[in-house]
Amino acid sequence: MSAGIAFEKPMRTWHAQKAYLKEHYREYDNVRFRHDDKAPPTTVETTSGPLVFTTSAIVSGLECRVPEALRNASVGNAIDELLTLRYSTGRVTDTAEGGRHRVRQRAFPLRVGEPWRRRSYEELEARDEEWKNYLHMLGGVLEYIRADTIEDVHRRYGLGRHGMMLGLHAAVEREPGLCESPSHRHRHLVTARCSEMMDLADPDEITAVADLLDLATRALPAPSQLTRMVVHPKCGHGEADLLLDGTLIEVKAGGNFPPNTVLSAEVVRQLLGYVLSVPPRLEKKHPVTRAGWYLARFGVLWDFPIEEIPERLYGRPLTLEAAREAFRLGIPPSEVEVPRHGSPRRRD
Repeated sequence: MSAGIAFEKPMRTWHAQKAYLKEHYREYDNVRFRHDDKAPPTTVETTSGPLVFTTSAIVSGLECRVPEALRNASVGNAIDELLTLRYSTGRVTDTAEGGRHRVRQRAFPLRVGEPWRRRSYEELEARDEEWKNYLHMLGGVLEYIRADTIEDVHRRYGLGRHGMMLGLHAAVEREPGLCESPSHRHRHLVTARCSEMMDLADPDEITAVADLLDLATRALPAPSQLTRMVVHPKCGHGEADLLLDGTLIEVKAGGNFPPNTVLSAEVVRQLLGYVLSVPPRLEKKHPVTRAGWYLARFGVLWDFPIEEIPERLYGRPLTLEAAREAFRLGIPPSEVEVPRHGSPRRRD
């Protein structure tokens, strides 16, 4: 079972789910997917406007408003971390999880210049508590940030530096080996001084993160405007980034420019996987009605009613209920029927 979804045995791994989505959702008829880059696109209007796909999704008519540090993964990590803190309803505590201590052992000594040694669990807990306090302080600032409050140059630059430090930390936590290579600056995160950590970012990165945060405060609702906020909501296919008042959101900070390539087909299927595996306990407490992508470099939230997404990517009539049951069972969507009364089931 994954996040409350009782997948059949062949579908219990993420890789099996990914292969299933790739096999059965390839038509893209209603979202203008074209495999031939030279073929002229056709226009199909959706409830949220036209969405164009080639081998990657190309959003026509949008301007990449943050071109700095375009292919920098740490910048993407930074805006993810900042938005997580902005919309968190409680203290961020994941840094204290036992699974993170392997990263802490490699990356963060107790004092600058101290020879490396294996630290005790208690020492790591104390270091994590310091880090949690820092995140709590920064989250308290981000919660009340408005577009007009970050127009001050010094404030924007400061938030950009904090964001990049978070982005570098996130990169290390996802790939601890970065600290072991002298070719990566992540090894310099061994310093215990926050000011030194923030000096690791270059001006382009800081500017990019500050501008991304500025766009996000304009494009996404403020925490005070929302009634329900969940960060990293767990679905059967993995964790999405945000769930804000019923809208499931994946934050994407890519944007090869030009052209404005922002979404690969794989990324589209990733969101579909989340839509098809929303667990009952999440649905009951925080009903999901829409899903989409926040295109961070464009300042655009591109979302759709969740009922539309499977059918558009399947290319034929398909209800959300049937698509979810087929995904759970690992069978083609055409082999599921939805009776007038009752739950979806495999066709006899």
